[in-house]
Formats: sequence, structure tokens, C-alpha cells
Amino acid sequence: MRPSVFDFIAPRDIEIASGRAFRIRRNYYAPKLLASIERFAPELTAELNRSNVLEMLRDTPGSRAWLNACGKVVATLDKEAHPIEVIAHLTLDQSRKERLYELLCLQLIGILAGHAARWGETLEIKIRAKLPDRLYIDGLGMLQIDEPLTDIDTSVMTVSNGRIAFDAVGGHLEVVPQTGLVTGHGAFVSAGTVALGHAKSLELPYLNPSLFRPEFQPFPQLGGERANREWARSVSAAVTCVTHSGLPSVEYIVSLCKSVIGLVSPSDSIGSASREEAMGLVYLPVTPSLLDLSECLLHEGLHQMLFRIEESVAIFEPESDKSSTFYSPWRDDGRPLRMVLHGAYVFAGVASMHKALALHPVDHFSVQGDPTTAYRRVRESLHAIETVKRHAQLTRIGRKLVEAIEADLEHSGDLPITLPERARIDAGIIEKRNAFSAYID
Repeated sequence: MRPSVFDFIAPRDIEIASGRAFRIRRNYYAPKLLASIERFAPELTAELNRSNVLEMLRDTPGSRAWLNACGKVVATLDKEAHPIEVIAHLTLDQSRKERLYELLCLQLIGILAGHAARWGETLEIKIRAKLPDRLYIDGLGMLQIDEPLTDIDTSVMTVSNGRIAFDAVGGHLEVVPQTGLVTGHGAFVSAGTVALGHAKSLELPYLNPSLFRPEFQPFPQLGGERANREWARSVSAAVTCVTHSGLPSVEYIVSLCKSVIGLVSPSDSIGSASREEAMGLVYLPVTPSLLDLSECLLHEGLHQMLFRIEESVAIFEPESDKSSTFYSPWRDDGRPLRMVLHGAYVFAGVASMHKALALHPVDHFSVQGDPTTAYRRVRESLHAIETVKRHAQLTRIGRKLVEAIEADLEHSGDLPITLPERARIDAGIIEKRNAFSAYID
């Protein structure tokens, strides 16, 4: 069987290796980060440093964003100011500067509560700090906490059988996130989701301040329950179209887009993006074109898969060029070799999807792949992969990846594109390359 960009490494092997990499990072950094801010929130950090509590921290975009934010805060503890992109999502509800670190700890408690509830675990944490009036429960939704709970210095959070409860002298709040049932002093708004099957779903984290933030993405982001509920139908249809392609491991690749935020472009252009510091978080265009949305979903899913491979095994040798900028057929700016390789990888996959959907359209949604787009992506990817081969020093896995890309690109001759149309596309690619001659090719 020929190698493919979709499964040149088996998904099971990726999950095992990526999971191990996350646990190593969590087990090393989480206690270290809490110890670094202990002087600002001693009782909270002592409670959270219990090993059995931190071991409940699962691999989600929320937990990765938290580890990243705390790491940058700790790196600037003795400087005059923290990086704005790290703390801008926090809303201080007290004038004490120590409250910043309490809120980071409370954010972690919300993440742990979500993970315990979602994975059927039992958790109890004594919280020696005033609760905020809003606490995001990772992957489940926003918890609104009312008086008197927000005025009490000590409370206990328990998670059991999917229920999350906060108890203090004179106050009680309990929520069952799966049903939205709330009793006591507060309310709960469930996160939007898109079902994937096999008990999996994509989260629409428009309520999560640690993910839904302009510091992560400058383009306007789709907020609000009604707008996201409507957009969720489009995302669900795109999932159907991508999986309809029948490409290898495509359901697994889509599932790597764990949290999805809509981007609204002021022009007719479309685009998508990922955030490595919150791996699993992707941005997809709010567009009437279901084919474009499907392309972007697969595009970001493939980026996510390669991110997970990269955190587990080296693709480039240590001496390979990391500082120079190279020409990318898809960008107007120079890119490092790593991202040129990423582009060749994901667009080879996109070309395969267009070819598959051209042969077998999704009749229910009137979606058909575009052979012209497939040919363009193939030719662009071939150009990019030649740049990588000329300049990169690749490891064994890196060479295996290049072989998989080249194998998928071999299908360009099978596309029903006329010779004049091929010539027109090729000329456009050369013209763009000549316009950006300043970058290494």
C-alpha cells in the first residue's frame, strides 16, 4: 500500500505518542508553574499541587492554553509587566494584584471540573479564595456564580457522577452540565457542540474566554448563542462532506479539531487558522460555500495531525535551517521550511479531497469537488516540496512524510483538466513565484 498524508503514521501511534508528550509536559510544568506563583496564592496552589488532582488534567485546547499562559506569566514574574496576550482574557474582580494569580488557579479548577465531569471521575478541591462570578467549565459551558458564594472566602468544589457542586457556609450551587439542570445560587449556559459520532463532538468555545480572544485571532470571531447554533449546522454539514470523501483516517483527522471558532471576513476571501499553544483550537470561515468550509476543516485537521506528530518526534535534523525564510506558494510573506512543509502536506490532502468529491459528490448538500482546485493545489504542493527537499535536512520520519506527500501528488495526471487550463494554472503559479523572488526557493 502506498504511503499517504492521511495515515503515513497510524492514528493510534500518533495518539499514544502525543498523549505521552502531553503528560510529560503536564507532569513537569504544572507543579512547577504552581510553585512559581505560590507566594501570591499559597493556599490555592498547595491544594492544586496534590498529585492526584493534577493527574486529572486531560489534553484539551483549554488545558494547553492554560499551561501556555502560566508558563509565560512565570517567565515574566520578576519583570514590570506580563505579556498582554497572556493575561488579557482575565477580568480582575478585585484591586489586589494577587488576584491575577488566584484567577489563573481558579481557571485551572474550572478545567479540572470539566475534565472530571466529562470523563466520569470524582474530584474534591477546597477553594480558599473568593469564587469569580463566571467560571468556564472546560468543554461544557459557562457557570454563573451568584451571591453569597462569590462573597465567601472558602468553599468546596466536588465533582461526582457528572455533577459539579460548590458548597460553603450559607451558599450552594450544583449543576449537571449534560442536562443544564441547576440548583442553588447560579446559572449555567451550555457550550455549543457539533456531534461527530462515536460519542465525540467538536466544541464551539465562544463562551470560553481563554480561547475566544482577539489576542489569538485578530479577525472578527463569531460570538453569541444564536449565531453559533446556526453556524453549527454548517460545520456539521462540512464534517459530513469531509468524511464522505472516504479518505483514509479522515474521521480521526476531523476529530483533532476539538474546539472550533468561526471567523467572519470583511471581504469575500476565506481563510482558516490554528493555534499551536492551544492545540486542538481551530478557526474556520463563516461562509455560504460548504465546499470551502469543508476544505478548511480538512486543512486544519491535517495541520493538527502534523502538530501532534511534531511534538512526539523530530522531522528536521538539529542542523537543518530554522532561521531563513523561503517562498511559499500560498503566502505573500516568507515562511520557515517547517511551514513550507506544512503547506505542502495539508494542500496535498486538500487536493485528494477535491478529487474524491469530484468523483463522488455529496448529493444531499449538492457539494462536488473541483478538479481545477485539486490541480492547482497539486502543482503548488509539488513546488513547495521541492523547496523543502533542496534546503532541509530531514530525519527518517521527515523523509517518510515527504514520500507520503509525493505519493499523494502523483494523482495530478488523473484529473480531468484540459491542457490549456493546466497551462493557465501553471503560468499563474510561476508568475506569483517571480513576484516574490526575494524569498529562497
